[in-house]
Amino acid sequence: MNYFFHSENLLHGSRLTLSEDEGRHAIKVLRSSIGDSIHIINGKGQLAEAVITNIKGNNVEVAIENVKFENKPGYELVIGLAILKKRDRLEWFVEKAIELAANRIILFNSQYTEKTHLDTKRLQKIAISASKQSGNLWMPEISCSIDFHKVISENFSGEKYIAHCREDGRKQLLNQAYKSSESALVLIGPEGDFSESEIRNALENNFYPVSLGNLRLRAETAALTALMMLQIANQDK
Repeated sequence: MNYFFHSENLLHGSRLTLSEDEGRHAIKVLRSSIGDSIHIINGKGQLAEAVITNIKGNNVEVAIENVKFENKPGYELVIGLAILKKRDRLEWFVEKAIELAANRIILFNSQYTEKTHLDTKRLQKIAISASKQSGNLWMPEISCSIDFHKVISENFSGEKYIAHCREDGRKQLLNQAYKSSESALVLIGPEGDFSESEIRNALENNFYPVSLGNLRLRAETAALTALMMLQIANQDK
C-alpha cells in the first residue's frame, strides 16, 4: 500500500491539495489519475482514505472519504545517538529508527563528536519518507544538535540507560534491565564512545549502565540494536 503525507489534520468529507513533492510522486512515479483511491497519513496518528478529484500540473486535489485514528502506545521509546561524522550513516539510522517505531530521536553533541551541525530539513524529508514506507502513523519528534548535558538533565519519566563500551562488570544487557511496557530512554555514544566524565555525569543523573552484547557495533548499528531490544521486550510481554 502506498501512502502520501499531509501534515495538517485530516477531516472526513474535506478536500485538500497534496504538496508538490507528493503530487509529483503520485503523477510521475505511481501514474495516478482522477478517480484513483489513495491513503494519506499525517504523522499524528491519522490515516485517511481519499479519492483524487483533480490533477493540474503537479497539483493533486483529493476528497477525504474516511479517517481512522491510532492511539499512541502507553509508553515512549526514546533513542539518543551522538551525531556521527558521516552524514549517510546518520541518515540511515534516522530512517531505520522510524521504521522501528521510535517515539523520539535525539541527535546530540558529546565530547568526542566530530560534527555538530545537521541539515534538519533533509532529516525531516527522510522522516516523512520512512513513515510512508513503514506505515507508521506517528512520526517521531527529532531533536537535533542537543548538548549531551542537556539530554541527561532532561526531565524524563521513565527508565534511563546509557550504553557504553568501557569495561564494567556491573552492566546488564539492555533487554534484561528493561521492564516491558515502561517508557525508556537509551543513549548511544559516538565512534569514540562516551568520555569517562560523561558516563559519570549520566550515572549521577540516574542513568543505568547497560550492555548491548559482545559484538563490536558501529554507533548507528548499536542504536538500532538497542531500539530493537526494547521493541522485542514489549512484543514478548
